[in-house]
Amino acid sequence: MLRLLEEKIATPLGPLWVVCDEQFRLRAIEWEQYRDRMEQLL
Repeated sequence: MLRLLEEKIATPLGPLWVVCDEQFRLRAIEWEQYRDRMEQLL
């Protein structure tokens, strides 16, 4: 099972979600207002 790590980063344009796997490979990155879409795509 793929385990994902999430981090929300404050930016001048708004909160940004970064999702990585356990080897810290980027799996997704999305603005907070589109987080629902990101979760569906994952």
